[in-house]
Amino acid sequence: MDNAEEEKKKTETTASITSTIMLKIPADSMSLLREDFIQSDIGLDMSEFLVSVVSAMSLADSEMLLMVADLIDFFHLVDINGDGYMEWEEFVMFILDAVVKE
Repeated sequence: MDNAEEEKKKTETTASITSTIMLKIPADSMSLLREDFIQSDIGLDMSEFLVSVVSAMSLADSEMLLMVADLIDFFHLVDINGDGYMEWEEFVMFILDAVVKE
């Protein structure tokens, strides 16, 4: 697989994960999710992120394991500065960027 194909596959995977996550977070839960991010001065680490996002989602028990795996991948994609924390701004900008690309 050449670099262009690899990049295209990565973009498609990122868009798929982002869409799946955003479809599972009801609009009325976004403000609560934002509060979780804002309460931390440095952002959410992986475990805090997982707890916050999963609790904001509408998930059936059967979806939980797959969604957690997607959220872990999503966290690594969004943590663009690689500090192990996701800030609200990183989260929002990543989602907006994914929507614009689609």
